[in-house]
Amino acid sequence: MALTKISGEVIQSGIGLSVSSVGIGTEVSISASGINVTGVVTATSFSGDGSGLTGISAGAAAVGLGSALSDDTSSPLNLIYKTPKVLNVGAAVSITVESDETSGYVAYMPAGSVHVAVGGTVRVALGTTVKTNILGVFD
Repeated sequence: MALTKISGEVIQSGIGLSVSSVGIGTEVSISASGINVTGVVTATSFSGDGSGLTGISAGAAAVGLGSALSDDTSSPLNLIYKTPKVLNVGAAVSITVESDETSGYVAYMPAGSVHVAVGGTVRVALGTTVKTNILGVFD
């Protein structure tokens, strides 16, 4: 069954879904095994391990330990990574780096150095150690 609007009257019992009247996607099918949506799904949060998600790219802003040179999982470049040499903290940006006991009060980053623009602030909390260039790729 394809729908463009879900209402309480069409929801099957026992599949853990509660909707009063919500428009989602361009095509929606509901079965005991889940919900299929063709179109855009927006949520304030998701739960679970995310192992079944596909087509996700962290983008340049969310580098983590590195960004793959390709988003195509069939390409060998998907297994080769890059990371910025410098972490840039912009003007009017204020961050506090604070680790905790479970992490040994250590925070780390792949970048080799930090550049703080005029008006920006980087604070390291008392007791926290920040380690840079943890991948050892920069001189």
